[in-house]
Amino acid sequence: ELPVLRVAPEHADFAAATWFTEEVRRHLFEKLGGETVLKGGLRIETTLDLHLQRTAEAALRTGVEALDHRQGWRGPVRRVPRAQLEAEVQRVAAENKLDPAASPTLASLDPKKTWLGVVTANDDAKHVAHVAFAPNLGAEVHLADVAWARARNIERASAPNAKISQALSVGDVARFRVLPPEAEPPKPDTANGEPDPESDAEPTAAEPAPPPPPAATRFTLYQNPDVEGAFLALDVSNGEVLALIGGYDYARSQFDRAVQARLQPGSAFKPFVYATALTKGLTATTTLNDAPFSYTDPASGAVWAPQNYDHKYRGVVPMREALARSLNLATVNLLFRVGIRPVVNLAHQLGIRSHLAPYPSVALGANAVTLV
Repeated sequence: ELPVLRVAPEHADFAAATWFTEEVRRHLFEKLGGETVLKGGLRIETTLDLHLQRTAEAALRTGVEALDHRQGWRGPVRRVPRAQLEAEVQRVAAENKLDPAASPTLASLDPKKTWLGVVTANDDAKHVAHVAFAPNLGAEVHLADVAWARARNIERASAPNAKISQALSVGDVARFRVLPPEAEPPKPDTANGEPDPESDAEPTAAEPAPPPPPAATRFTLYQNPDVEGAFLALDVSNGEVLALIGGYDYARSQFDRAVQARLQPGSAFKPFVYATALTKGLTATTTLNDAPFSYTDPASGAVWAPQNYDHKYRGVVPMREALARSLNLATVNLLFRVGIRPVVNLAHQLGIRSHLAPYPSVALGANAVTLV
């Protein structure tokens, strides 16, 4: 009698660390070769902290979506005329893989997924829109739950919608997702609980939309963010990678922005300048001049005149204050004092592998590096 061969299902934890495991795979292929990795029966132990990885992924997705929401609503997936609403509801049900014969309910809609819905009616007086996900399966979407869906503006926050019809029109086909019962309605003008500092939208005279009544299932609009992001968590005592995320959604893009994308680090690079100063004998109390200046490139004749973030100048300051306040001008003056080449050399000695052009702007993180 032959033994029974049982196939173990893919472990759910693997899907939570797709970016990390893909980087491990690439590293193994480079070091050991594909034949050994695929057929060698290897057991690979990594540094991943699965709890941190899950937490980081949730945080990154929340942050990317919040930024996308602050920039406004890009509009529905498509629009259909009123005469085609009934046919469109059938089409949406098929795209949602909802069988009307099975009598699906709102409670059966997975909150982890997004669902196509057709706006079949809206009521500005009651601040609700009626959305159908399949024949005989619909819900009321409240203005308070789609408050972020204002006119698109990536420069500043636009005025909030006063009517549900400003966000959803009859015939709109859009993606929706279930809000958890305890969720607060999305707030369009806040980030981390604070007012949006870049918002200069005029206050509206319209009364704020009333909160939706308690319901078993509430919905908000969903749009796939245009912006991307990356996340990296290191154990600074030994350099182990504890969590790594290369983008918003691995399914839509496998480009790893934590390892492959090169971006300007900005002020995060300044500690290399101050570390170089310490190797030159300067101390935390050494004074620096935080004053405006300009630099003329001897080759091109271009003039570079950096400024502090707040456009203020503090004159003579101790080095520790210049670093703590991230003062641009004091840092650039320090760069000229210790030398550009020593800063570049120290950065490379400490692990930066990207090319660093020896220009004064290196002090302010103008050279592109990877997140890792």
